[in-house]
Amino acid sequence: AASLNITDGTFDANDQTVTVTGTVTIAAGKEFKTGTGTITIGTLDNYGTLDVEGAGAIDTITITTFTNNTDSTVEYTKAAGTSFVIPGTYYNLTSTVAGLTLKFTAGQTYTINGTTTLHNSTWGSQGTYLNLASSEDGSYWWFNPLGLYNMYGVNVTDSVNMSNSWIFT
Repeated sequence: AASLNITDGTFDANDQTVTVTGTVTIAAGKEFKTGTGTITIGTLDNYGTLDVEGAGAIDTITITTFTNNTDSTVEYTKAAGTSFVIPGTYYNLTSTVAGLTLKFTAGQTYTINGTTTLHNSTWGSQGTYLNLASSEDGSYWWFNPLGLYNMYGVNVTDSVNMSNSWIFT
């Protein structure tokens, strides 16, 4: 499709392949659920919620231009044991799935302008942590949370914290 405007309710990709060469606009209070299919978007203009969810281990999400506007949220709710590389700048970023790995592109800065919520619901062995890792082992990515953050039960590797405060996970 050339464009997709989500102006009412929820668009559920239902584990299908979705390709939008132009712009996907998610209106305030609306949601795009990716499922486990392959999602390719030229430009994402997010005022609502992009929910990267589903139980599948194979998930390809390609977004060329990614804009998260004020009060927008990106939620990563994939099943434990899955991993994928995520795009760059967020307003609100949320993931609370123990055992999930979010991979950040090596050499890239990730800025969260609003609230960062990264945790699992339980404390325990390393297998129950939410994992934040570089897309390339041993190569750094930069983390820049500008707003409030709530982080615990998180295992972080190959990252540089750019905030003015220590972040204890």
